[in-house]
Amino acid sequence: MKGLGLWCSLLLGSMTLLCACSARDHSAEVIVIGNGEDEEVENPKEFRDIESSSLSYTAAYEFNDPQNLGKDYFGLNNAEIGEGTPMGDGENLVLDGHSGLKIPLSKTFETNAFFIEARIYPEAFDDMQNIIVSEPPGGFYGGWQLRLDNGSLKFHIRDYEEDGSTWTIFDAGTLPLDKWSYIFVEKFSSGRVLIWINEVIALSDFYPGNIINYNYDLGIGYDAMQQSEHTNRFFVGKIDYIRFGRGAE
Repeated sequence: MKGLGLWCSLLLGSMTLLCACSARDHSAEVIVIGNGEDEEVENPKEFRDIESSSLSYTAAYEFNDPQNLGKDYFGLNNAEIGEGTPMGDGENLVLDGHSGLKIPLSKTFETNAFFIEARIYPEAFDDMQNIIVSEPPGGFYGGWQLRLDNGSLKFHIRDYEEDGSTWTIFDAGTLPLDKWSYIFVEKFSSGRVLIWINEVIALSDFYPGNIINYNYDLGIGYDAMQQSEHTNRFFVGKIDYIRFGRGAE
């Protein structure tokens, strides 16, 4: 925990040595991921207040202003109403299954190394519910999708030049209905893909492709490309925040 010391008692013969070790601001532990190459990664910790977090974001949607729901905390990538009537309750984005926000295409998101952080409260499941996506399923470019498929948190990713229309899909497991879940997805420049749910690592895998060839606006809670033709792609429930950061490339 921030501001607290970690006290250790080491017994050496008849001597007890007490030592104080300062804890991390952001992480209580460092996890070494194997699977072909060792890589140390910090275990992310949930901070509902963005100002408390030690992460470096490039875009963040806090949804705490009902009059300006799509406001980017940094003011550079503001979202706009893309479909329906997204609502705000003063703390969350409230989506009714017919609404979503559009983020105009920006160089901010064009990177092979990035992380996505979100806190969501699903109230109903369907077979394809977008949380935040950079590419519609049937498009002809690279990109990624973070979504719920019948309640299962999945991260879809594609290098169109190498994969064609085929998506690589990482399944991190089922989320509960009517409960808050903290999600953290990280794609490293090495290709490592990690997903945490509620600060517990749920998936470790690898994707080698190049995904920066975007061509469409991003969607929060829906597809920003021809959503009206696909009524099952809307998120239903509340989103506390969605934050995005670029990694080292």
